[in-house]
Amino acid sequence: MTNTTTSVDVFLSKTYDIIIVGGGTAGLALASRLSETTLRIGVLEAGLDKVSSDPTLYSGGSSGVNAMLWMRASKAEYDALESVFGNKGWNFDSLLPYFRKTQSHTAQPSKLFLESKVIPGVHGTEGPINTSQNCWHSFLIGPFVKTMTSQSFEINPNPDNGNPLGVINVT
Repeated sequence: MTNTTTSVDVFLSKTYDIIIVGGGTAGLALASRLSETTLRIGVLEAGLDKVSSDPTLYSGGSSGVNAMLWMRASKAEYDALESVFGNKGWNFDSLLPYFRKTQSHTAQPSKLFLESKVIPGVHGTEGPINTSQNCWHSFLIGPFVKTMTSQSFEINPNPDNGNPLGVINVT
């Protein structure tokens, strides 16, 4: 049962099994998944922004700063969590099911990136975070893609597969 409140008194009068601090992309996805159980989940968010200065509006690295982009690191980076740092089971292949579980991906072909598609082994289709490729491009992107491909940079239609190299259309 969802119970949304902005009242501090109402929030404090309830009992929660888990309290998540931060209602951004990750916090709400986590709360959504945890609420599929019988756990009572509370989410604390900062509330209205009382600061009029844009530089303090978002934390560094948040989806608000990063243009709402979704991108996975390379397979080599995730594999290093296991091989370099010794975190057994923390590699691209073992994390991929969890990446997919968070995502609900829809293909959005564009004039510049025609190969956009949902790849079942790579993209999730039933998760709480909706993703798709960008299908709007400024007038600068066409010449950029043409220049990059003329310099032997290949278009990579699927950077979520563990290989983010090449010219990509961000999600």
